[in-house]
Amino acid sequence: MIIPILATQIKIDLAMLNPKLKDVFKITEKAYNTIIQIKSQNNIPDEDFVRIMSLSGGCAGTKYDLGFDQAVSDDDKTVECGDLNLVIDNRCLYDLQGVTLEYQDNEFGSGFVFDSPSNATSCGGCSGC
Repeated sequence: MIIPILATQIKIDLAMLNPKLKDVFKITEKAYNTIIQIKSQNNIPDEDFVRIMSLSGGCAGTKYDLGFDQAVSDDDKTVECGDLNLVIDNRCLYDLQGVTLEYQDNEFGSGFVFDSPSNATSCGGCSGC
C-alpha cells in the first residue's frame, strides 16, 4: 500500500491493511522528518524499513516502539510512506487504531511519543504504576 504524504501528517487507513479495523494510525510531519533525519545521519541503508511495534503493558496500557529492521515475516503488513517503508505486524494493527506517532522536543527532553486514546483510560488503581 502506498500512502500520500500530507502537509501536516500521514494518515494510514488501517482498514486497507485489515478490513476488521475502522480507524487510522497517524504520523506527524515532525516525527516523519525526524525518522528520515535519523536514518540519514546514521547511514541506515535505504532498503531498511521502520518497524512499528506494540506490547501489552498491563495496567499501564499498551507500550509502543519503533526501530529499523531488515526482515519481513508473513504476518507483517508493509506501507510505503514517501521515503519511508513501514512494517507493522498484523497483531499490532489493532493496538495502533487511533494512535498518533509524534516527535516532541521540549524542556523535559526529546523523543518519539505514541499518543494513544486507549492508554488515557488506564485503570489508575495500581499503586506500583
